[in-house]
Amino acid sequence: FPVTIGVSFTLFTPNRIGEHLGRIWHLSPASRGAAVSLSIAGGVAQLFVTALFGMCAFEFLWRGGFNIMSLTDHALAINFVRFIGWSTTMVMLLLYFNLGEVGNFLSRIKWIRAIQPLLEALTRFSFTELSVVLGLSFLRYLVFLLQYYFLFQFFGVELGLSHSFFTVAFLFLALALILRRIVTGK
Repeated sequence: FPVTIGVSFTLFTPNRIGEHLGRIWHLSPASRGAAVSLSIAGGVAQLFVTALFGMCAFEFLWRGGFNIMSLTDHALAINFVRFIGWSTTMVMLLLYFNLGEVGNFLSRIKWIRAIQPLLEALTRFSFTELSVVLGLSFLRYLVFLLQYYFLFQFFGVELGLSHSFFTVAFLFLALALILRRIVTGK
């Protein structure tokens, strides 16, 4: 039932924010703080997986994968994008496996203390739990890629499995960047 409510809320909110609100709304008020933290952890894991696969696809396509014409490797703008993309991906991974320290650090900031219960749940994650969530995020991502591949096949689009995976992974990265830009304005 909470998932159904979440999907219903998603239809009316940008960037799937309503999905999380709908799920949390169904919980008891005492559980909502922990649910927000769990949702943050899952979102960071999924964003990391999207960035990782997207950057791998970017590198593959940039290097002329599938005989796509590319600019020379000395293009300053592309090298800057590569540096920022890989740096951001690695920082996300580092922050993800150190959510407890991030939560402890944020709880020391005076104006953030109001959301202390949300941060407490972040500090309780073990490395094993975070690894399981990250593994599930990888699995979820692969399911998304397979769904697109099967849709391409269903509609008669002549794309092989590898073509489909690389192009859709790059598309997911681009969409994640665009949607974050639209929602946050940054």
